Amino acid sequence: MRLAHASLVAAAFMIGCHREPAPTPDRPDPIPLRLGVRDLTARIPQDLAREGPKAWLRHFRRSPSFFMASDGRLLFPDNATADSFVADLATKIRTLDLQWKGIRLDSLAPGLALIATPFKESITDTAGRIQRIEGYFTAVAERTDSGWQLRNAHWSLAAGTGQH
Repeated sequence: MRLAHASLVAAAFMIGCHREPAPTPDRPDPIPLRLGVRDLTARIPQDLAREGPKAWLRHFRRSPSFFMASDGRLLFPDNATADSFVADLATKIRTLDLQWKGIRLDSLAPGLALIATPFKESITDTAGRIQRIEGYFTAVAERTDSGWQLRNAHWSLAAGTGQH
């Protein structure tokens, strides 16, 4: 099974100098959300480059609400499935290089945000073979006691850039 996930990438947006409108119950304050989620999207590729696939686990929300899908298939219905898959993957992968391109963030509610971004990833296995994949990533990020984490995620691979 080839790598079914890719990595989130460093924030590509800047918070402008203009004053944001005051938050309301229907429109939560976007500045703390953007700063927190921008930090999450910056940390994920750095952690993957440094630690490999196991870094994903601390960015996944430890919750019954967690799941991950790819190309229309539910890959991780829960954290236990993700833990098992990542542990196996870590024995096969030497390095991961994830790059985000043009991250979009939308506030959904206080403490919830949508992340959407094209990505490119180079995966080097333990034999030195390199697989390059690209596609589009979406996720819901949730503010937790541990900071921002991914509540769920979906990877769509571009045609011809990888198999599951």
